[in-house]
Amino acid sequence: MIFVLPYPVSDTTDPERDVSPASGPNDVVSWGTLAQVRHRTVNGHVEHSFSKAISTLDNREVKLRGFLIPLDSGERHSHFLLSASPRSCFECWAAGPEGWVEVVTEVPVEDTYGQILVSGQFSVLRNDRDDLHYRIVDAVRVRN
Repeated sequence: MIFVLPYPVSDTTDPERDVSPASGPNDVVSWGTLAQVRHRTVNGHVEHSFSKAISTLDNREVKLRGFLIPLDSGERHSHFLLSASPRSCFECWAAGPEGWVEVVTEVPVEDTYGQILVSGQFSVLRNDRDDLHYRIVDAVRVRN
């Protein structure tokens, strides 16, 4: 099976590379930007180094397009992951934690296998206990 990455591989190699955090229509943040993080092990613990482009997104309103990954059963979700890859190909997810964003909404979002666009308050998680890198709260689904 061939899997095409949802972003250029070179974006993941240099977190100091100056790449715009938003690209495409309506200033949607790209998964390539979110991939600009380095992981290294120091004294048995993994440390993360985020690019300048990612750091500028912290505590700002952003838009992100991706695939809804439910955390609970049901037809509507107010807490889920947004992924760079569709859930229909669970074994072929190319991304690590930089390819998922935890999303919390007040109004539940209908489950779908297609891409959705969300807007909300973005946070960079530097020491998350679940090893997530990003979270969007107060999110709403943007109809496109």
